[in-house]
Amino acid sequence: MAIKRLNYKTNSILMVIIVIGILAVINFLSSRHFVRWDLTDGKEFTIATATKKIAGELDDIVNIKVYFSKGLPSQLANLEKQIKDILSEYKAYAGSNLMIDYVDPSEDPQLERKVQMMGIPQIQLNVIEKDRAQVRNAYMGIAVLYEDKKEVMPIVQSTANLEYDLTSAIKKVTSEEVETIGFFYGTNEIENKYSSIITELEKGYKVTKVDISGEKKFGDNIDTLVLVSPRDMKEREKYEIDQFLMRGGRLVLLIDTVKLETDRLAASILHNNMDDMLAHYGIKTNKDLVLDSSSETVVFRKGFMQFSLPYPFWPKISKQGLSKDHPIVNRLGAIVFPWTTSVEILKEKTGDMRVTELVKSSDHSWTQRGYLDISPGQKFNVGQEKMKSYTLAAILSGKFKSFYAGKDIPAPESDNNSNDNKIISPEKGERINESKDTHILVIGNSGFMADEFLRQSSGNFTFFMNSIDWLTIGDELIGIRSRRVTDRPLKEISEGKKAYIKFIDIFGMSAVLICLGLIKFYLKKRDRFQDLGETLMPTSRHKGG
Repeated sequence: MAIKRLNYKTNSILMVIIVIGILAVINFLSSRHFVRWDLTDGKEFTIATATKKIAGELDDIVNIKVYFSKGLPSQLANLEKQIKDILSEYKAYAGSNLMIDYVDPSEDPQLERKVQMMGIPQIQLNVIEKDRAQVRNAYMGIAVLYEDKKEVMPIVQSTANLEYDLTSAIKKVTSEEVETIGFFYGTNEIENKYSSIITELEKGYKVTKVDISGEKKFGDNIDTLVLVSPRDMKEREKYEIDQFLMRGGRLVLLIDTVKLETDRLAASILHNNMDDMLAHYGIKTNKDLVLDSSSETVVFRKGFMQFSLPYPFWPKISKQGLSKDHPIVNRLGAIVFPWTTSVEILKEKTGDMRVTELVKSSDHSWTQRGYLDISPGQKFNVGQEKMKSYTLAAILSGKFKSFYAGKDIPAPESDNNSNDNKIISPEKGERINESKDTHILVIGNSGFMADEFLRQSSGNFTFFMNSIDWLTIGDELIGIRSRRVTDRPLKEISEGKKAYIKFIDIFGMSAVLICLGLIKFYLKKRDRFQDLGETLMPTSRHKGG
């Protein structure tokens, strides 16, 4: 008996030793061969191919300084861990060319002043400790340093866009030249509406306001030109834009053909004097407003009352209306275009051009022309036969012919007051009659990227930033930003299917429960009769003789 107990204890000890040994080997191997599976739809926890490429191609040391205070509140402790996880993947691909330091500036007053001069502020956090609310000073910034260049993320509160910001910063500081985005605004009032998008663009580009009314040749230092709601364009301005395109520059045309007064919900036709030039390139922006049954729900105010309702003048374009083949939009969930104009491609003018219809409304769309009534309270009764899909944004790519080929060159604006120099002869100018291979992106709307609207639709922000990236540097950074856009609207179904589903929801489950109850009642009743039959069954007895 004692021998059996000894054998049992020996076997138990050996089993424990074997298990510990196996765990030690697994731990040793996993520390040297780290593998993980990212099962999220957009691979949100895996750095993008573009990031791996940029990190792996570093040929000199880039320093990343993470200025985070120690002892952050519990709700931010996980953020710090996530940042370390992301940076460890950068390090895995960059190797010794990436140096990462985690520093608490509050431990060194001199470093604290340096960090603040760098643009990373000291912030105040509300902390609850020992049942008391307290205010604590902290730093939560990141700086990317290379030679004498630096890019700063002053406050990092989330990792949602951290990979894009880090990769853009590394690319910006290590590039010899930074691409330039030029903005031309139709009016000074319009300029003040786009501060959010400008701030974001400045993280990866040089952004400048463009004046094309002078005598100097325009656009030599600009890679992509964005025209925001151009109005009453002069011939010289059109000529400068044409020649910018001929030199291989990329154009983004945000064309408004309708003037909106949103405070009183009124609209009127707007003239930009660009129709003839755009038609020459193969583009027509119609003087209409597109309405769509698939629309955003909008909050309106009337006096002291507030109400919300689907507003067809704000078409909500789902994945079905976004080009499946173009990287600008093929990973987006939804875009909302407020008060937008339809775009028409003139196929007889485009010839060998590569044309991509990026954004299209649903098949349940229609337009309003002539008298424009944008009030939300009207009855939107349109027959199915009048509905169809409309193009809202398109890209033309290829070699364009100059609109001014064979024409006199318009004089600069400064010469318009003189009587003897209204035009410049073609012989004296430096006109280019055919462009290099380039792109024009045309959108029948400029309000979709205004500050007030970007707060309502993150898809719009991503769409515009993707457009600038693709036109200016290609598609290498697009995948980083697009994969976190997760707006997945429900598929539109007919009213008949809606009624059928509602009927099933209301009565279907009740019917199922009633059937289950009847079945259970029947089974119980059957079992009761069987038990009763067995009780009444006579017992046969056998008597021996």
